[in-house]
Amino acid sequence: MGVQNLWPTLKPICEPMQPLLDYAIKEGFQEKYHYGRKLNLGVDASLYLAGIQAAHLKRSNIHSSSNPFHTLYHQLSRYIRAPVNLVYVFDGPHRPALKRNKHVVDQSIPFHEKAKKLIRAFGFHVYDTTYADAEAELVTLAHNGTFDGIITEDSDAVVFGAPRIFRINSGTTSTKVFVDVYSAEKIENDLSLTRTGLILFALLVGGDCHDGVQGCGPITAHAMVKCGFGEALVNGLDEFGGSDQELMTFLVRWKHEMADEMIHNHQGYLRHRNKPAADEIIRDATFPSLGVIAAYRQPETNQSMGLPLPDTSQWRPSEPNPAAIAQLCISELGWTSTYLLRRFDETLWHGIALQMLYSKYLVYNFEDRKLASPSVNAIIRNPKDTKIHDRGKNEIRTTLSISSFFNHLDSKMMRGNNHLRNKMIVVVVPQSVLSVATAKSKQQFNDIMVAFNAVPRAQALSHEVIVIEDDDSDSEIEFGELEVRENFIDLSNDSVF
Repeated sequence: MGVQNLWPTLKPICEPMQPLLDYAIKEGFQEKYHYGRKLNLGVDASLYLAGIQAAHLKRSNIHSSSNPFHTLYHQLSRYIRAPVNLVYVFDGPHRPALKRNKHVVDQSIPFHEKAKKLIRAFGFHVYDTTYADAEAELVTLAHNGTFDGIITEDSDAVVFGAPRIFRINSGTTSTKVFVDVYSAEKIENDLSLTRTGLILFALLVGGDCHDGVQGCGPITAHAMVKCGFGEALVNGLDEFGGSDQELMTFLVRWKHEMADEMIHNHQGYLRHRNKPAADEIIRDATFPSLGVIAAYRQPETNQSMGLPLPDTSQWRPSEPNPAAIAQLCISELGWTSTYLLRRFDETLWHGIALQMLYSKYLVYNFEDRKLASPSVNAIIRNPKDTKIHDRGKNEIRTTLSISSFFNHLDSKMMRGNNHLRNKMIVVVVPQSVLSVATAKSKQQFNDIMVAFNAVPRAQALSHEVIVIEDDDSDSEIEFGELEVRENFIDLSNDSVF
């Protein structure tokens, strides 16, 4: 959806196939925010869920048991493995009724309401746009600093001026999310596509609400942008917009100058001259559409319409709620308790364990080897019982007792499954994740690095950490004096934004 052929045009500046986990740690904790926080990302929820439903309808012809709720569950279980705080933004009631001359009929409201419950259960957030399209609202919130980026497939967000866009890459696996990243700064600096240039590009090639100029493709459109016709158009509208006659005179002159460039290639940006498109520009009295230009320049959002802005303090990072997820999977997917616990073992617990490590309130009790965050906790098994440090790899493997995870589930659900309380899970923790978990303080570094056996020996001093390199010996870890933390942190007055 969005502007035709814009994504292929932006391919040269795309950062492809970026692991979302690694990208978020690098951006949120290591470089820009100095070990500060998760990345706050807005999601184009309506488009995202429409894609899930479309895939479900396609599969339902083959597999009658296909359920979009099941797909959403698995996608959310992948997202919680990364240090991201997601806000799903839904379209408002005044979104365009026509897209590409087709009526937009929303038959997804019942699914949307169920989806919102599952999104919240996974610790993410929901925002129902009061007015129109989610894309425009997302871009506005990104410009306000609420979001570090937006997740969307709609290229209109590029024309609206989104600072940074994430597209889910088709290489995403069952356990890892990969994204293609687009930066507005690179789009302008490397491709000469400014905001006004992107508006002209959209006018020429067409989009959801207009057909563009017949015969004009992305190569010709990009060349006209480089010639400066986008800036000339917007400047002319601003200068002559107060007089219909002067505006009409300007637009006629502007159209003829651009058509002449398409025919003669005076500035040399065209690969091939395009007389058919030039003739169509002169013939089409409705080009350029002032309504489409206005929609791109000043999209209707809560802010532009003077409506209340969302209370972003409610969008603080939260951990998943296993009990709520379980109840929804039982009611919407018909999972039995035994099947649910098996599926959680395969898809959920690993992400919840990683969320504990991402939490800014993570604490470690040295005496009982318990990692704890405000929502969940787990026991790290004795390193003598299992190999938890894989040498030569950028990851730590450790075994967690998940009995404390089960404490969040209904007792009826556990009936007949109590044997699972003694089950262990192997958690693969990238060292970059461990660096996040140990970045809270010097003491935290020692506590957790020792707990994970990530270093052979560690000694905690008052103001510094001394790590002795591995000597490949089998000697026990020397713990030094490590502080024991037992209390949870009160979150009631903490604000993320």
